[in-house]
Amino acid sequence: MPSLNPNDTFENAIKSIRNGEVLSQVVDQLLSQLTTDERLSLLDGDVPFWDGLRTILCCRYNYEPFVHGSIPRLGIP
Repeated sequence: MPSLNPNDTFENAIKSIRNGEVLSQVVDQLLSQLTTDERLSLLDGDVPFWDGLRTILCCRYNYEPFVHGSIPRLGIP
């Protein structure tokens, strides 16, 4: 797979998969672009705990999507 532009890495990864690239190879390439801090930030989500809990308790579970993390530097929404 060709080297990806850091500004549109996620978009290029999607295009590569749609063009028949092996999913695991595309994912490995994308993950290799992440710093350790970015990888860790994807584990905990971007919604503050109490706001997320309030939505689950008051509106029901999965009422609205939660952003689990984004990496704007790589175009990961």
